[in-house]
Amino acid sequence: MEERENDEEDKKKKMITKSATICAVYVCMLLTAGMALAAIDINPPPWWQETNTTWQVWEFSSSDAGPIEPDWDGYLLGTHLTITPASDWLAQDLPCEYIPEIGLGAGFGVWQLSGGSINAFVENFQQPNPQKRIWIQITWRPQESGDCPVIYLQDSLGGQLGPVTNPLSVIQIGSDWIHSTYEIVLNYNPPDEIIRIAGSINVDDLVIDTWCSSIPEPATITLLAIGSLILSRRSGLTGRKNSVRIKRI
Repeated sequence: MEERENDEEDKKKKMITKSATICAVYVCMLLTAGMALAAIDINPPPWWQETNTTWQVWEFSSSDAGPIEPDWDGYLLGTHLTITPASDWLAQDLPCEYIPEIGLGAGFGVWQLSGGSINAFVENFQQPNPQKRIWIQITWRPQESGDCPVIYLQDSLGGQLGPVTNPLSVIQIGSDWIHSTYEIVLNYNPPDEIIRIAGSINVDDLVIDTWCSSIPEPATITLLAIGSLILSRRSGLTGRKNSVRIKRI
């Protein structure tokens, strides 16, 4: 009798384990079938609606090392990106994260930068305005504790800047992934620039906005920021260029 009870208990445990496995596989199938998996453009600049702005998004959905044009409209002809050697592309990086409550995630289509770099060549509007603003969003995770993105910039006029390591904002995505925003301001408008992302990190997404600015008065800047914030709150993540800003695979 005791052996029979033990057999029944073993069968129940196996059924529970099997059911859990089936559920896990089903969830993975749903995710890979096209659910939103990675936050990309969740912190757009306050000036994104201004004239003379560009917008480029790379989701890294394949192992193509470039030249790669941006995945979304909003950029100028000639803008592209390359991946240097010593970088590995991962179709799925573990740990991958998905937070359905806020619709954010990361871990599918990832470049592992181990001595390599991502190099974005961005074409600019040829306007004689005296300022250039560059807004960079990176979804990434460190390979080791303390690792972080390192950003360098150079342009065709000979300007060089970097390393830039201090973000404007940091958003934690799950327990391992991070979304960081950086801004670089130049007191001139070069015809183009190369933005290099390096560091011992895994990169899931890259978003770069640029603005050839005429530097409005401080009061005007404040009004623009308030107006953009109100618009952003009304439209949410889908308001920008009328597109959903969540990565799909």
